[in-house]
Amino acid sequence: MRVDIIELDPVVVGPSMAVSLYDRRDGKDLGHIVEFRMGLDVGYRFANGFSLSLGIYQHSNTRLAKDNPGANSVFVTYAYDF
Repeated sequence: MRVDIIELDPVVVGPSMAVSLYDRRDGKDLGHIVEFRMGLDVGYRFANGFSLSLGIYQHSNTRLAKDNPGANSVFVTYAYDF
């Protein structure tokens, strides 16, 4: 879920939160299957309804397990607002 808290048309800024299930497979051991993602998105809304944003996120199991190494990620999103 993302909510725009600052709208300086055409620039938008907002927090982003999500809950997910994580399957390690050959990846990093994050300590638990349940992971929470929190971050911040900064975007630009084009006049045609499309937007381009950059998001910086931190993934954590919020101490659901003894081991909580977390992970960080950066996303670029190109989207259309319906």
